[in-house]
Amino acid sequence: MSNRKGLPPAMKRKMKTKGELMQLQKGNLVTTAFHDKRTVHLLSTNQIMGTAEDGRPLVLSDYNKYMGGVDKLDQQLSYYPVGRPGKKWWRYIVWHIINTAVYNAFIIWNKSAHNFPILKTYDHMMFRCDIADGLINGFCSRKLPGRKATRLQAIPEGTIKHHTKDFTVFKGHGASVDQLCWNPRNPDLLATASGDKTVRIWDARTNKEAARVNTSGENINICWSPDGSTIAVGNKDDLVTFIDAKTHKKRVEEQFKFEVNEISFNNDGDLFFLTSGHGSIHIFSYPELKTVHVLNAHPANCICIKFDPTGHHFAVGSADALVSLWSLPELVCMRTFTRLEWPVRTLSFSYDGKMLASASEDLVIDIADVETGEKLHQLKCDSPTFTVAWHPKRHLLAYACDDRRERDRDAGTVSVFGFPGDT
Repeated sequence: MSNRKGLPPAMKRKMKTKGELMQLQKGNLVTTAFHDKRTVHLLSTNQIMGTAEDGRPLVLSDYNKYMGGVDKLDQQLSYYPVGRPGKKWWRYIVWHIINTAVYNAFIIWNKSAHNFPILKTYDHMMFRCDIADGLINGFCSRKLPGRKATRLQAIPEGTIKHHTKDFTVFKGHGASVDQLCWNPRNPDLLATASGDKTVRIWDARTNKEAARVNTSGENINICWSPDGSTIAVGNKDDLVTFIDAKTHKKRVEEQFKFEVNEISFNNDGDLFFLTSGHGSIHIFSYPELKTVHVLNAHPANCICIKFDPTGHHFAVGSADALVSLWSLPELVCMRTFTRLEWPVRTLSFSYDGKMLASASEDLVIDIADVETGEKLHQLKCDSPTFTVAWHPKRHLLAYACDDRRERDRDAGTVSVFGFPGDT
């Protein structure tokens, strides 16, 4: 604007003082130069010279008052630009369309009714951050980090709605605790996989760490062999380490060339299962680790897998928000569970094989009847759940939630849920 042809030389001089104003008029054409954070030039045919009550030029006040949707959109998009203009101009158009869609979604969000509380300070930037968080956390096939402390909080049997204040705290990990599992032969031992490159075994009787094993990378999944003699742990680099549970030493490490999301032994301990980022299930002989079968189970990432303790079924959770139930040894899909809306992160069968618990970023844990597929219970949670595990001998369900956003609670809480009348 300052280099516009025909603009008087006086209007081109630099302004440095905030609130400095200069206006010139010729007929019905009014030109204005106003310095706020920077110098703004305006040209108008329907406004006179003068200032409003706030000291701003009348033409600027009217512009802010009556500016159209296109101008407001450009203003909002300028705060969070996506992409940059370049020789390949079509890329900039694509990014501009996506950026515009994000802001339009924010407008619709503000005008929509919600059945949950929203912060009064919730703004455009927070909305964009939540979109990014949803895209990264919700659809990433990798497990998400938990917190440093592992806290075991028990709910008395026969109680569902009320939590007890008595609990046991296991502390020691220096990074996220991403998965835990009970020893199938000794229900007092609990193993945890952590991002601090260690596997730790906890003794519930002494409330102390029983053993610690250093591993090669940041661990994201863990499982015991059925006889309790071996612990398998996988890290973010798709390396699976097999640990002797008695000597706490590494037996062997196996590097895989595909994305490993979950690991598990079958009930006999002679097969080792992996879920992959390609929607398939890889089955290996153990301890030889030779390929036996590859099942194309889901169109999206297969994230988690669990076996029925009775040996009749195994279940697979996927990024398509479905849980598939497979028969053994036929390896045939029997049914799918569709009550969750987000990628399924964790599964667990009850000790008698009659119930299947599944959880995701939905604020519920779905507990289903294995034979009929019907819903038995939905356990409500305050935050997304990323690991569940049934007790090996009782109807007690341990689960850990992602409570990073809750400032009033300790991080890394693991709760135990019990059914009424459990003995």
